[in-house]
Amino acid sequence: MKLPFKIPVVANISLSLVGLLASVLTVVTFVGIMPDSNEQALKRRKELCESSAIGFSLMADRIDRRTMQKYLDAFASRCSDLASLGVRRDDGTLIVEVGDHAREWAKSAETDSQIWVRLYSQGEPWGNLEAAFDPVADSGWLTSDPEMDQLLFVSGICFVIYFFYLRIVLKQLNPANVIPARVREALDTLAEGLLIMDRSDCIVLANRAFENATGTCSDRLIGTSISTFKFVSADEVQESANPWKDALKSDASVTGRLLGYETDGNETRIFSVSSSPIKDDSGKPRGTLTTFEDVTHLEKKKRELTTMVECLQESSIAIKQQNCELEHLATRDPLTGCLNRRSFFERFDSEWKTANRYENPLCAMMVDIDFFKSINDTYGHSMGDEVLRQVAATLMDTARESDIVSRYGGEEFSVLLPMTTIDDAAVLAERIRSKVEALRFPGFSITTSVGVSTRTEATLEPQDLLDQADKCLYAAKRGGRNQVVRWDEVPEDMVVDESKISRVKEEQTDASSVPYHAVTALISALAYRDQSTATHGRRVADLCVATAEGLLSLKDCYTLEVAALLHDIGKIGVPDHILLKPGPLTQDEWDVMRRNDTIGKEIIRASFGLPSLTEIVEHYQRHYDGGPSQDGLAGNSIPLGARILAIADAYDAMISDQVFRKGRSKREAAMELRRCAGTQFDPELVERFIATISDKNRMRQLDSDQVSTDTALVIGLQIERLAEALDDHDYDSLDAMSTRLQMTAEKYGAQRISSKASELKRVLDSDRDHQSITQIASEMLDLCRFTQHSFVDAVSRERQSSDEKPRQASSLHDRGVTSNPL
Repeated sequence: MKLPFKIPVVANISLSLVGLLASVLTVVTFVGIMPDSNEQALKRRKELCESSAIGFSLMADRIDRRTMQKYLDAFASRCSDLASLGVRRDDGTLIVEVGDHAREWAKSAETDSQIWVRLYSQGEPWGNLEAAFDPVADSGWLTSDPEMDQLLFVSGICFVIYFFYLRIVLKQLNPANVIPARVREALDTLAEGLLIMDRSDCIVLANRAFENATGTCSDRLIGTSISTFKFVSADEVQESANPWKDALKSDASVTGRLLGYETDGNETRIFSVSSSPIKDDSGKPRGTLTTFEDVTHLEKKKRELTTMVECLQESSIAIKQQNCELEHLATRDPLTGCLNRRSFFERFDSEWKTANRYENPLCAMMVDIDFFKSINDTYGHSMGDEVLRQVAATLMDTARESDIVSRYGGEEFSVLLPMTTIDDAAVLAERIRSKVEALRFPGFSITTSVGVSTRTEATLEPQDLLDQADKCLYAAKRGGRNQVVRWDEVPEDMVVDESKISRVKEEQTDASSVPYHAVTALISALAYRDQSTATHGRRVADLCVATAEGLLSLKDCYTLEVAALLHDIGKIGVPDHILLKPGPLTQDEWDVMRRNDTIGKEIIRASFGLPSLTEIVEHYQRHYDGGPSQDGLAGNSIPLGARILAIADAYDAMISDQVFRKGRSKREAAMELRRCAGTQFDPELVERFIATISDKNRMRQLDSDQVSTDTALVIGLQIERLAEALDDHDYDSLDAMSTRLQMTAEKYGAQRISSKASELKRVLDSDRDHQSITQIASEMLDLCRFTQHSFVDAVSRERQSSDEKPRQASSLHDRGVTSNPL
């Protein structure tokens, strides 16, 4: 245990000597060499009483009582510790006494202070001499044991003597006192702690700096082992915490060893320790000279600097990663991960200059996915994106590290091959073609056509090399696709005519487009027959398109829109007395309505010849669970467009006011849709439809420009082409159509459409970001769709101006839902 105060070295040694002396005296007393004072006192009393009794017995026959009294008084005066004295006959009679002998004798009976001696007269016993002494002292003046008092007294005297003696002697033996005062002062002025230690690591000399660093005075340091200070290694590379031992062992200096030391205040200080051996005249080490430089502050700053450097390194790494990500985003196509066109041409320009300077071979390759439009039309936009991603991955995996792969546009890819002859390029192209052909997708596979060109004297610019590869690609597609065509295999007089190249398979060309003039003609006729039915169709079409976004490609959304506009076209031939009847219809009248539904489906089939459009109109009234029909068509086997149209048609019918009933609220209509989900309607589509109509931003009424019917027709003709180009990622066609649409909109005063087309053109002319293009083009399509309300509005205005009496509006639609429980 560490004492709260410091004991000088001289006092420590003195205490040790006194303790040794006390131990010796205790042993001497225990073995009986020193006499016991109590036993000596009892022996003295006994001898005194016996000598007195002998003298008294000699005088007993001739001494009277008075003489006995004087004898006893004289005896008592010589004993200071005598309490009482008496002579007692054998019969118990007390003849003479000194003091109150009867009381003292009775009191001393309980102790060992009674002494009696037998008295004889003429050889016969006649009484006893009784002496009562004070009790022998059983306690000292400090303790209960007199011997202990003696021991303490001797120890105290010896301690004083030892202390002053050793103080004088050790003063002559203290190495610090041998050092001259000026040298001592010089050592104390050092900022570094300094120790001189012997071979046993005991401190011989310490300066003031070391005393202050460790909080220990020099008196306590002298003779203390350095190991008591518990120095620990503070080096990053763990080394010995005893550099003084290392110096003695190696007989060489040890410098700059970092050691940690915890002070009394629980503060850890760091020292830079250096140690050198001290040798005598014969060269033998006698000890060490060790210095302790306090580098705590420097080490703290070093750690802070290290932490700061690590933070800077982490920040630098993070910045580099972010720069790499930004560079990747700026130079790569977001869908496929290939280089975009701008980055491709930058790399192309550099490779072109290198090839021209050193006359190195340079080849280019154009890769096109065969019938890619058919994939989008048949399997949807998301599957088309997946095809593009996998083809791009195949190109990058097959190409060499030095080759440059980019997405040139739409479904076309370009590959630049530095240091490659056309023969090697053709081999690589064939390898790419076969790997793409081996790819498998759900329900279909794909092929590619590849054109390969090489740098010749005729190629003066990089674009010339790409034009050659593009001409080879045209030859591959004209030759039947799924093949590789080299530049040296293409006839020089071949003329490129892209119009002769079909982008869809032959069996799908019948489903390529919807004649928009026929659509507008039928809408106008329906609106003239009954304007409320036409506006109902327009509202249902808007609801269908909003719900189908993300589920169908833009081309399929357009087909669904046309189906929704014309799903009630058969009621154009319903007689007025049935169509406008304010009360319930009879069974015969319902039969007429059903026959005209059939006529409407035939009108659509004959007018357009488009199976996907006809299927939607034919099956939208089917129940999701099969209902009363027995042909097995139910659930997801019903076309997706038909399931969406059924929900939108029923919803608009419920919320619309009719002659014979008040329309329901939107909330009530949504509850009714949920009630019939799973039986009449697709439950997943019901939830999607409700979420769509609940999104106010999505279902906002577009504030589009008011245009004439002629303008609406011109704009309407562009809708399908815009949807196709956006589905196919055909940005070149999209650029051309946006330019044409901008000019048309400006000519007819459709400023919002013109502004949106201009914005789309700016994006197409810059970085061609797919996400931005899709968003802007979709907004432009919505604006174009809204202009189609002009046909219905125009007919309505014409009817209002020509009729003398307003015709009572009645919904054709509600009269035609034959199996709708709503």
